[in-house]
Amino acid sequence: MMIIFTILGGWTTYRFWGEHTILAVIVIIVVIYQLSSLNSEVGVDHGYKGRELAIMNYFTSITIVILFTLSFIL
Repeated sequence: MMIIFTILGGWTTYRFWGEHTILAVIVIIVVIYQLSSLNSEVGVDHGYKGRELAIMNYFTSITIVILFTLSFIL
């Protein structure tokens, strides 16, 4: 599931890049957090605890979905 949101974030960055560069940078930052969360799931330890990882994953996923939806509106 997280890899789907990471790919969705990459596509959102592509859609925003030409006209809304600030939003594209925000998406890049969120995707980096999403990738950090994904790396923790596959065994790369960044020092996050289970609850912190779940909260970070939840917020980054919601942010990517919201920005993806905005990429069609703006």
